[in-house]
Amino acid sequence: VIALVGAAIGEWVAPEAERSAQALRLQAKSALIAQEFRSGLWVKDENSFINVREVAPDSRLLGLKVYEFDQRWVLQRIWLAAVGEYEGDSQWRLTDIVETRFTGEGTTVGRQPETRWRSALTPDLLSVLLVLPDQMSATSLWQYVQHLRENKQAAGRYEIALWRRVLYPAGIVVMLVLALPFAQQSRRASAGPRVFVGIMLGLAFYFAGTLAAHAGWLYEWPPLLAAVLAPLTFLAIAIALIGWLERR
Repeated sequence: VIALVGAAIGEWVAPEAERSAQALRLQAKSALIAQEFRSGLWVKDENSFINVREVAPDSRLLGLKVYEFDQRWVLQRIWLAAVGEYEGDSQWRLTDIVETRFTGEGTTVGRQPETRWRSALTPDLLSVLLVLPDQMSATSLWQYVQHLRENKQAAGRYEIALWRRVLYPAGIVVMLVLALPFAQQSRRASAGPRVFVGIMLGLAFYFAGTLAAHAGWLYEWPPLLAAVLAPLTFLAIAIALIGWLERR
């Protein structure tokens, strides 16, 4: 029951709570207003609406669209850029730009190989908008992994996070099994040392799982191996402790 409740919270409650918390943090730090949809990330920056199809891990903007309005909210121009790279001081270097201007005489379309763009949107603010893989739901992770594979991009980090999310209920069961050796000890024994050891084992399990995930991503281990390494190790420790107590 505990494992199922934990899995349900991790799948439906925690990701939405994290997304809402990030949005609240963004509003507290900046005047930008942002929301993520199927068409990508949308950001309101003063009189402009910015659409980013994809944010790369190195904070590059891929598939950037900007809709600029005047003070009366009349559309002035739309321009698209293939890639945006941050250069510091709120300035981006954009490449492969297509610009459409709307004037009283009609519409004009122009192209530029490169230009500079100043915006309140920065990599720090983008990091606030993004949800870390470990805090995404299994459904979102699976969809994003498929997207990365279809675009021939590295998906190892997200595949590991997906397997860790799927195996999360098993991890709870492993920790419960690990608690059994302590429950089998005499009730007369002091509870303080047992609680302390239990806390240390819980922290060790968490850090071991995180370390295995990062090592798997760095050394390109099979995603399933990186996700299951810590639970299997601690399950073996729990079984060994139970066996040792049974032999006493």
